[in-house]
Amino acid sequence: MLVTEQRRIKAESYEEKKKAQIEELERKRNEGMADQIKKHREDLGEKKRDHQALRRDEKAKKRGLNIEICSEVLDLIMDIANEAYDETHKQGGNGKLDKPMWREWMRYFKDN
Repeated sequence: MLVTEQRRIKAESYEEKKKAQIEELERKRNEGMADQIKKHREDLGEKKRDHQALRRDEKAKKRGLNIEICSEVLDLIMDIANEAYDETHKQGGNGKLDKPMWREWMRYFKDN
């Protein structure tokens, strides 16, 4: 009986150690997963910030191009207005431009 009792105690001790080791491995694995999840979230946040910065740069470039195009169109409109003003004063200052000349200028404007 003494031998079987010692075997049982030894088996119980072994089972307790095994259970403790398994619990420790589970705890470490869970901690590792939590660290991985935290790192993954940080990586996602960094990628999001990088993407937002790229989008801002793209928008700024597009905005600059739009400003340049609008500036050129306004310059053309102002050129036509100045020419029309000068031409009306050459014709006697009645404030009206004859239709054929106006159509010709509009055609130049549309072509440019």
